[in-house]
Amino acid sequence: MSKVLLGIGVEFFFNGKKHEIIEELNDGSFYMQSNEKDREITKITRMDFLRHIEKSEIILPEFENVIIPLESGMHAYRFEEFERVPEKKQKQALLKKEIIKPLLERKHSVKEIQEHINEVKSDPAIQLRMNECNLKFQISTIYRWIKQYEKDEQLISLVSKKRGNYERRHFGTVTETIISKQVHKYLQYELESMGTCYSKIYTEISQWNKKHLKDPEVIPSRKTIERRISKEKAFFEANKKNKKAKNMKAKDKPSYAMKVAQCDHTRLDIIVVDDESGKPLGRPWLTYIMDEYSGYPLGFYLGYEGPSYKSVMYALRNAFRTKGYIKEHFKDIKNDWLAHGVPETLLVDNGKEFHSNSLKSVCQHFDINLKYCTPGKPWQKGAVERFFRTLNTSLLHQMPGTTLSNIQELKRFDYDPKKNAIIKFSQLMELFLEWLIDDFSVNYHKGVKGVPKDLWEVSSKNGSLVSIGKFGPEWEIRLYPIKKRRIQHYGIEFEHLEYNSPELDKLRKYLKEKTGNAEVDVKYNPDDLSKIYVYDEIFTKGYIEVPCKKEGYAEGLSLILHKAAVRELNKNDKPVNMYSLIETKAAIKEKVQGFMKSNTTTGGSKGARLSGIGSNKLEKVEATSSTTNSKSKKKAYDPYGFNNMGWEEE
Repeated sequence: MSKVLLGIGVEFFFNGKKHEIIEELNDGSFYMQSNEKDREITKITRMDFLRHIEKSEIILPEFENVIIPLESGMHAYRFEEFERVPEKKQKQALLKKEIIKPLLERKHSVKEIQEHINEVKSDPAIQLRMNECNLKFQISTIYRWIKQYEKDEQLISLVSKKRGNYERRHFGTVTETIISKQVHKYLQYELESMGTCYSKIYTEISQWNKKHLKDPEVIPSRKTIERRISKEKAFFEANKKNKKAKNMKAKDKPSYAMKVAQCDHTRLDIIVVDDESGKPLGRPWLTYIMDEYSGYPLGFYLGYEGPSYKSVMYALRNAFRTKGYIKEHFKDIKNDWLAHGVPETLLVDNGKEFHSNSLKSVCQHFDINLKYCTPGKPWQKGAVERFFRTLNTSLLHQMPGTTLSNIQELKRFDYDPKKNAIIKFSQLMELFLEWLIDDFSVNYHKGVKGVPKDLWEVSSKNGSLVSIGKFGPEWEIRLYPIKKRRIQHYGIEFEHLEYNSPELDKLRKYLKEKTGNAEVDVKYNPDDLSKIYVYDEIFTKGYIEVPCKKEGYAEGLSLILHKAAVRELNKNDKPVNMYSLIETKAAIKEKVQGFMKSNTTTGGSKGARLSGIGSNKLEKVEATSSTTNSKSKKKAYDPYGFNNMGWEEE
């Protein structure tokens, strides 16, 4: 898919019928016509079209076979994953992208491409990587790579399809990791001899082999290590030489929207109270993603999940999606929140959550360059830090319950934020969104030299946005965390819950017979343990849905609440099985309600986190309500899902 998803002639499936866009209007909306007998013509806005894509209600032809119905009534989701590609091919694809990136913005003449090739080949660092990847190219090769990438703008399209034994590695993963680590130390510090470096490698691999007698690693010879050091020295020195020059340059400002997005967390300077009990919940966390070019907000998570992959996942999901539903819920908000799509680069600090394998995997799936700030240089993501300061001074410090910036200010004014806390979480959410969309985004900011909303609109009209729709209807599954699990005769055990299906049993029998190893990749939704997604490399070549054997217990159940139930059983020395879990859930629900009614912010924060109070619930309600029959009975307004905690009685 290209960056522009919509246009005259685009065909798609909507409500099971094939449609085609037949006219584009000046206001950005379209007329679509059914290809069925009725030839019905309907008007649809660009934003509504994208919202239908996000919810798998509109399926583009290239994704027609992505969702596969299974005999059990479940589904399989088929998509290629970059992380499943052999390591050498991954390096090749990443290098190809780096080489052609300057040529993707516009068409270039043969002379310009040849000059670019000469420039690339004269760079010693890139030349060394080309040799390592066994990569060679000429003008025709560059044209082919550009064509491959522009087809769907995903890294997987640049993976070499050639087969052969050149991918075979001399050493196992453990040996390669040990060699890389010790060689890097040797080149970086130069405090030891070659003999000492080899001795450390030999000792470390030998110790590994003593613990893994059945699957020992090959120990390299000293000459092999000498060759490796000699080979990597040129790259290391070239990198070192240019590092100072790069650091001396002023930070390049992105030239268009979504080129660079900054992400960070902060604990807000305000204590809020529970919507029902009125008791203090403590200070919520904000995970925020903003566009560096325009200063426009891309996405956020507001709640009691601290800095973790989970909070980053919520913020990314919010950033990727269209957000028309926000004005539907909050009638006082005047402006549309226009941001949606996938950034080219995500700039983060060196927090543990940003180094998680799940985030790295997600960035590979969505072709996002994950970039880390240099330690000790927080100004590299100064835009998001300025936003946090503006949020505090312009909004939070004006509210009752604010903790201000430091304890000295509280003492000076003899102010107790807990006693003055009257703002409910739902009120804070509405006030934050109203300030973000109708105040911050529409006022001039010196940092970006303009109004964020205006800068975003101009840049997005130039085609710089990559919609989430280009990644297919399974895009949300790609965001889920991933674990390794073994298929047993009863299915898969995940967090003391058992999952099974006919398709999973069929996969287990095949893997056992052919390989003797039934270990598989498992993705899961932290907010709903009713099913998991198991990668089936044999039959569907995708992730198959596998239901929990006790769906009544797991339906809508979050992982954090389930773990609380398991901890309660362990604490009382009771066995962790399905029967004991069902018995325990009423006790856990009562315990959570006790936390929520606590007079302490510690207890309130704990209860809020266990209850899942957060902005992600707003998206969940929107996704559910959009597919509900409009004639059905309306439920009480509950935008954050406070009344649905997955603990309904069976």
